[in-house]
This record gives sequence, structure tokens and C-alpha cells, in this order.
Amino acid sequence: MNIQIEHQDDHTTRITVEVAPERVQRAKQQAASNLSKRVNIPGFRKGKAPYNVMLRYVGEATITENAIDLITQDVYREALIESGVDPYGPGSLMDVSLDPAVSMIFSVPRRPEVTLGDYRSVRLDFQKPEISEADLDAAMADLRRTRATYQESTQPVQAGDRVTVDIHAEEVRAAEAGQSDEQPEPEAEAHDHAHDHDHDPDDGLARLHAHDEMLLLTPEAEQFPGFNEALLGAASGEDREFDLNIPDDTDEYDEYAGKHMHFRVTVKKVENVLLPELDDAFVQSLEPVEGGPTTMPELREFTRKGMEEMSLSRYRADYERRAVDAMVSQSAVRYPEAALVDEMDNLIHKFSHDLERQGLNLEDYFKITRTTRQDLYQSFRPNAEVRLRRMLVMSEIARVENLGVDEVAIEETINEMLQSAAEDQRDAMRQILMSDSMQAGLRNQVLSDALSKRIIDIAQGIAAAPLPPDSEVNEPAAEAAPAAAESSTEANSEEGEAS
Repeated sequence: MNIQIEHQDDHTTRITVEVAPERVQRAKQQAASNLSKRVNIPGFRKGKAPYNVMLRYVGEATITENAIDLITQDVYREALIESGVDPYGPGSLMDVSLDPAVSMIFSVPRRPEVTLGDYRSVRLDFQKPEISEADLDAAMADLRRTRATYQESTQPVQAGDRVTVDIHAEEVRAAEAGQSDEQPEPEAEAHDHAHDHDHDPDDGLARLHAHDEMLLLTPEAEQFPGFNEALLGAASGEDREFDLNIPDDTDEYDEYAGKHMHFRVTVKKVENVLLPELDDAFVQSLEPVEGGPTTMPELREFTRKGMEEMSLSRYRADYERRAVDAMVSQSAVRYPEAALVDEMDNLIHKFSHDLERQGLNLEDYFKITRTTRQDLYQSFRPNAEVRLRRMLVMSEIARVENLGVDEVAIEETINEMLQSAAEDQRDAMRQILMSDSMQAGLRNQVLSDALSKRIIDIAQGIAAAPLPPDSEVNEPAAEAAPAAAESSTEANSEEGEAS
């Protein structure tokens, strides 16, 4: 075969292949034979009509088209080998020319390429987070509230009470915002509006409707700034109307961020919150933990350690993310569109699972938001680009650093996982973790943890030198590195969302 190669700016390669005439002719003979088995030719049994008869009966164009279909895959595979192109995924047949000879043009997405900068020079200040007494007191107060009991009250609403309310809120247009307090809707109209929210007009205004909503009137649980204060002094059965300017923070207030909202709230029940004493009896009322606290001082120390571990874990995830971003910024990363589409598909798949947990699916989402799958792709594209670049750089760092997985590390990971299992279930769980189906995931997890630690150590300036490339422990690293980098990127994303 005669092959011409053209590398494109979009990280694909165009391969033009001129197919030998004799190969084309053999394929046409085979195509004609195949066609003769499917076509009734007068005077011939199926599959027995000679080539020249088939040529006259179905035409050369049909035979040539079928012949090209027969050889395309083999020609593509041979062209890949001869060209030396390292494909990311399946190529596509872009064009076929028949004159003067049969030639095929393939477009092949190339495997992503990363040229690392001086990533080992990246330095970030590492400040281990501290848990203050105020933080610990707040955590103990939260724990105390989980054991609260509630007593219905006939007194007006006070701060700290729990109330059951109906909420109906609607965005007020800028021109009307100054009039809402002076010209409230008549009571009858307000009542009607409270029941027609299933048919809200399609006017682009933000609305909120909630029935029998149980709210704790504490600063930590406040719906919107000023909401709790607006209910203070209300009696059970009383209606309250008020306006609030919602802060422009979409992460905190979603579609209500930055809006001026008019609220109509009906207080249906008022309850006093009765909190237990924080004493040893309270500790012993909690679900027992093997080796856990039995006194209040022990509970405080147990809680402090848990908070320190969680805080450090979140800080390390954020620190690693910042370190990786610094390493990405000094690296040259090239990839085909196909790689980005795959990452967008991953994000959409995760988004779909999130919707399912809410009892919805993608089609429901498209109807509610009046968007399309293409709109979703475009909205996920920026995040997918960041994730893909991070994953590719991290994968290359794992390869260059020669990170590997040994059996000791896997055994330590298994033992750590078994600590959370009941003692009488640990043997069975170990058998599951040692199975072939679990080992690949464990190896990726161990390598992902090693990669995260190495990146953090590099940014602190305390990283060990890379192991020699021929080190026996590093044999699986090259294959596992991409999966480990993806696992670490996913974990960082979830930590970021959680924090």
C-alpha cells in the first residue's frame, strides 16, 4: 500500500491509503460472489452467477461499494501499523476516491500527549488546619441537636424554635420592588395564588412553593438571610408577608441568588426545642462504637480527632488540586476532540445517576429546563476540559515518577478496609477483596493514593526521588497510571463539592 500521513492541528492524523489494484479486484470478486447469494439471477442458482453476469445485473458501482466495505477494516489496521500512528480510539473513513485508483482517507484521533514542565519545582505553603475549641463546641452543639425532642407551643415564635410552615415566594421585578410593601395583594388573591403553583406562568420569574416545611430557626439552618427574623413573634395560624433581597451566591441560593423575593408564609405549628444535657448519660445514649468514648471528656476528644482527620483530608484534597493546577499550567497538553467527548460523557453519566437519586432522568431534566443533550454537552465542556488536562498531567507524572504498586501496600489497604467491618464478617470480606474482580480496583486505589501523596510531597519540597524505571515494583504502573489519575481526579472533584 502507498500511504501518506498528515498530522492535523486538532491532534488527529489524516492517513491517505492507495489500495493496490489487484487487491481491489479480489475484493470485487468476493463482493460479487456475496451479492449473488442474496440476489435472484434468472438462469442461475443463488451464489452461482459468474462475475461478469453480476456486473451486468447489479452494476459495477454496487460491486465496488461492497468491495470497499469488505476491505476497509483490514486496510485501516494495516495503515495504522505501517504509519506508526498511536490511536486514542477508533478512526473514521472520511472519503473514498475511485479514480485513477482506489484510495481511502482515514481520520485517526491520536493518543493524548503531555510534555511536563518543571513540575518538581512547584511549591505551595502547607498549613495544617487546626480545630479550635469554638469549632469543637459547635460540633458538640450539633450532636446535641440530633438528640433533641420537640414540644408543641402556643407561644409566639422565638429564635431556636422549630416551625412548620407553608411557603409561597415569587420574584419581584425591579420596577415593582419598591411597591410590594405598599400594595400587597388582597388576602383572597394571595390564597388563590398559594394553590395555583402547579400552573405558574411561564414568565421567567423565580418562584418557591413548599407545604408543611419543618424549619429550625437557628442561624445555621436559615433558609435565606432575614427569613428567621421575619417570623419572630408570629403565632400558630398566622400569615406573614415580607420581602427579602437574596445574596448573589448561586452556590448557596441556586436560582434565587441575586433576586428580590416576596414571601407569603403561613405558620402552622410552633414547637420548642428541648435539648439534652451534655453529660456522661448523653454519651452512653449514643450508638456504641467499639473502643469508643463512654464519658463526656472522651467524647470531646473522640470528636476532635474525627474533625481533625476530616479537616486534614479536605485540606490535603484542596492542596493537591492547587498543586496539580500549578503543574498543569506549566505543561503542554494535546488531545483529540474524541478524548474530550469521552470526558463529557463521563460527566453526563454521573449527572444522570445524580438525577436518578432524585427520581428523575435526563429526559425529565431536558423537559424541565427546556434544554437539549447538546446544551448539556456545552455546559459540561469547560469542566471536562479542566478534568481531562488534570488527569493527563497526573497520569504522566505517575509514569515519570515510576510509581508502582507492591503487595505490601495492597495488604495494608485491605487491612484498613477490614477495620470498618464487623469482626465475624472480616474473613468473608477478605475473600471478596482478594478476588480477581476486586484486585484491579484495589491496585488503582493504591496507586491513586501514592500519586496524591507524591504530588503533595513535591509541592512541599519533601518528595523522594523517583524509583529507577527498571524497578520490579513498577511493572504495573504504566498501565494503571491513567486509571489511578482518573480516580484521584474524581476524588478531588468530590472533595471540592463537599467542601
